[in-house]
Amino acid sequence: MERTNNKCINMFKLFYILFFLIFLYSCSERKPAPVIYKITPILNEILKNEAKNNKSKLNSNIKPISKPYKNIYIVKKGDTLKKISKKIKVSINELMILNNLKNPNKIFIEQKLILPENKIDNKIQKKIILKENNLKNNQFIWPIKGKLLNQFGKDKNGYVNDGINISTKKGDIIVAVESGTVIFVGNNIRGFGNLLMIRHANGWISAYAHNSKITVKKGDFVTKGDKVANSGSTGLVKKPQLHFELRKGIKPINPIKYLPPLV
Repeated sequence: MERTNNKCINMFKLFYILFFLIFLYSCSERKPAPVIYKITPILNEILKNEAKNNKSKLNSNIKPISKPYKNIYIVKKGDTLKKISKKIKVSINELMILNNLKNPNKIFIEQKLILPENKIDNKIQKKIILKENNLKNNQFIWPIKGKLLNQFGKDKNGYVNDGINISTKKGDIIVAVESGTVIFVGNNIRGFGNLLMIRHANGWISAYAHNSKITVKKGDFVTKGDKVANSGSTGLVKKPQLHFELRKGIKPINPIKYLPPLV
């Protein structure tokens, strides 16, 4: 009877050990959960701050001219508020309200006067778009060419990718997909590692994550094809890759639709 009990106990121990080994094996085979990419909140904050500062930046970058420039008029020698009002067909009263003027006779040379939005000179406006061309389909270039690891959108497990992930080797050169201004450089957003964002013409934003090194700084103007980073595996990934996003404002857009076909 005792032998039978010992035999049962030994079989139970063996079964327990086998079960534990199978559990460990299944854990080792399980794929890590995908990174949840969420830059919308910080991008929204960046764009809001840019919008607040946009008017002052525009004023500081405008060269004096003697006709309406976007929604600004630069006062020249011999100008009076009455002459300006007649020239641009805006009432003196409206100009005084827009520019907080108390005396219509007190304006000075090179003073910047704000104009109503509907008085924008469209021809001049086109010439001051930060050296950036209008973007149409397929005018972006690939930040780096490689095997696609993850596609845009929701996968079979329900995880949503706001961009695409491209396989790289550590240290590969990452380039700007279009000309624009660097609006973010940092590594404080969970999952992204070293992250770079560039603002382009017409509200386009490109984002580049998991870099080993970023070679530009916030405020830099970059030209299409310029090196902006070296690829890596920073953030919540285990192998070198680039997480790339293309956005219209804060809305994620499938980059594949705007990149040339891979040859």
